Amino acid sequence: MEVNMLKQRAKLAWLKGGDNCSKIFFRKINARRASQRVYQIQNDDGHILTDYNAVTGEFVNYFKKLFGGSLRQSKNLEHLQPFARNLISEEEATQITAPVQRQEIKEALFDINEDSAPGPDGFSSCFFKATWAVVGEDVCHAVMEFFNHGRLLKQLNATLITLIPKVQMPTKLVLEKLIDNCQNAFVPGRSIADNVLLAQELLSGYNQKKYLLGAPSRFIVWVEQCITTASFSISLNGATHGFFTSTRGLRQGDPMSPYLFVLVMESLHLLIKSTTQNDTNFQFHWRCKELGIVNLCFADDLLLFCKADIHSATVLHGILQEFQRLAGLHANAQKSQILFSKAALQVQHQIQSIFGFPQGTFPVRYLGVPLITSKLSRADCAPLILKIEARIAGWNQLKLTYAGRTQLIKSVLSSIHQYWCSVFILPKGVIKTIEAKFRNFLWRGGTESGGYKVAWEQVCKPTLHGGLGIRNIQTMNNALMGKHLWQILTKKHDSIWVSWISRYKLRHGTLWAANDKEGSWTWKKLLKLRHQLIKGIQFRVGDGTEFKLWLDPWHPAGALIHRYPHGPLVTGIPLDSPLSTVITEGNWNWPSEYHIDVNEIITKLPAIHSGTNDTIIWNSSSGNYSAKDAYDVFSEVSNSVEWASLFHGPFHTPRHKFILWLAILERLSTLDKPWCNPTNQDCVLCNRNQIETHNHLFFCCTYTKTILQSLGSKLRFNWPYSDWNLGIKWASRRWRGPHLINAANRALLAAVIYYTWKERNSRIFQGTSTSAEGVTKIIMEHMRSRIGIEEIRPSIQLITLYRLWHIAWIHNTV
Repeated sequence: MEVNMLKQRAKLAWLKGGDNCSKIFFRKINARRASQRVYQIQNDDGHILTDYNAVTGEFVNYFKKLFGGSLRQSKNLEHLQPFARNLISEEEATQITAPVQRQEIKEALFDINEDSAPGPDGFSSCFFKATWAVVGEDVCHAVMEFFNHGRLLKQLNATLITLIPKVQMPTKLVLEKLIDNCQNAFVPGRSIADNVLLAQELLSGYNQKKYLLGAPSRFIVWVEQCITTASFSISLNGATHGFFTSTRGLRQGDPMSPYLFVLVMESLHLLIKSTTQNDTNFQFHWRCKELGIVNLCFADDLLLFCKADIHSATVLHGILQEFQRLAGLHANAQKSQILFSKAALQVQHQIQSIFGFPQGTFPVRYLGVPLITSKLSRADCAPLILKIEARIAGWNQLKLTYAGRTQLIKSVLSSIHQYWCSVFILPKGVIKTIEAKFRNFLWRGGTESGGYKVAWEQVCKPTLHGGLGIRNIQTMNNALMGKHLWQILTKKHDSIWVSWISRYKLRHGTLWAANDKEGSWTWKKLLKLRHQLIKGIQFRVGDGTEFKLWLDPWHPAGALIHRYPHGPLVTGIPLDSPLSTVITEGNWNWPSEYHIDVNEIITKLPAIHSGTNDTIIWNSSSGNYSAKDAYDVFSEVSNSVEWASLFHGPFHTPRHKFILWLAILERLSTLDKPWCNPTNQDCVLCNRNQIETHNHLFFCCTYTKTILQSLGSKLRFNWPYSDWNLGIKWASRRWRGPHLINAANRALLAAVIYYTWKERNSRIFQGTSTSAEGVTKIIMEHMRSRIGIEEIRPSIQLITLYRLWHIAWIHNTV
């Protein structure tokens, strides 16, 4: 009985989450990976260990050495404070060390997923929630003991080390204020793309931070306790081994580790800043001196820039050695390279000998993408294409449905190229190749071509417009890159790339007047997106000091210099004048003598918002740019389809929706289609010498009519048309809206189409058959299960639906 119950629960779970963007779907996809095990390991002596106990012992000993040992001596870094971006204020210090309240502890625990537990033998949060009246006070006391006295229970600070531990969305601190904008890892609001973009342009130890940034001593004690009292076990091949303590070291998977690491790396930045500013002989890299740019950092990926001279290289090498002495972190010579521009060979050799790093060549890989000095080529994008191919190859044997493949394209494959699309305008040839990979996977389940049922352009349309909602890569690429232009326009000051562009590319000019024939390949490509970006922008005129009169497109006619190239000459107003030149006390004040063309300008002037600054607003509810909103703006306009309403609602099964979509587009391979070319075109369901056409199958066939009549008598599910297109038009109007019975009818229509098509295929390809009554029963059972597992608040609609479908009212609702 228990086995049957588990089977039924698994079936219901898959019914609800299968082919959706759900945990159960991705667990199924990743099940193959879970079977991977470690059978052997090579130790420091080069010996291959295969004995199970020897393998586990090697892991335990390795991590004992890594996290054990004596504490490093704390170093006083107070001399670097003057160079810090900011210090923690008294108010912020009070905030991060404020007493923890019992209600906060309870809310934090109750936010944990009920199935989650702290370790293999820990109680799940469901236990604590259910017994809070009994254990709540003890839990609060244990937590408050740490915050009040800095004592941490050993049982609370035990960690399992696995090969790839990951934790998403760790707790955020006041990092944005403290960390210089040359660091972009783990700091909210900053982007990895800034590092890559700026690098492209330029190329055309926890406890050592003590008191450095003004952190209160109590907070430092908390951090020290969390790290130095940790205990570890090794999770290997599903079993736990060893139990040893740690005295030092940040560990991957710890929610605090990313933030503590960037604080440590900030000390490196301050060392660089203090040393280079105090050394008058240090030579900055080309176009870096004004902003003092010497380093770009993303976690432990570090770029250092300087002029190719011996003294500057010696200074940077000395900084790295000092940082190693302070934090215990050193550069990995095997993973480091030196790149030169136009330095003499003798100087290159001397600098290489100073650092001990080999000389690299372009393109060099940085943060997962190539750093290039010229145009991005197809060869540069080969790693991206290979990564997509590898992911598809891993799914070849899973026998996924069309709906499952669609979900993987949307949520997995599209995310692979999304990062590249945020730092490069991908070549059209590369985009076509990626789309071909997606298309082949959708229709064939692998890399083979052919068998395309619907044009890719239709597939990429939004669902409201009759598509599957898969994002068009070119449009998404433009939307993601458009964000960088938006940040320039809105003067995002914490972006080091925006600061560099404003200083060296625009100077005191405007983005709209920037020359798209000069600069790096990426910059020139970015500027070509301006005509698309302006579609989603509103210019709100305030005091006129931010907008340029002739150069910025604040006017409905666009940038006035383009429409009236002689305007500055005719009016006597210089080309680079601010808009405030023609505003007086909150009113427009154009020169009294003007050319006839200027009259056209005046008749279409926008309103002035007195007492405010000029602002740029994105056409969205928030007023801020997002790639999602920009994608809609950049997309080609297409008409919505009335039948899109048939795909809405809570009771749909994804695979059923997909077959319904193909049926509405009349792209199912019925026997009358030219590409089928069967010897016999007769319908296999009714066997009445009727040619199997789309209209015959849905629903002129006596077999499918029987199914509809049976459902109609039991559920009042009426289908008044024998013509398919008329029926779909009727259903789209009749069953639209949120009413639960209408939602059930929409899902029922999809189920009827799916199981009819499945029965037809079973007869042709497998030689098996089921009666119309049998298929009707299967449809009814499926829909009852689907309706029954949906979590919907009780209502008259829901009760009526349950009665109509004869579902017992035993329902856990939310």
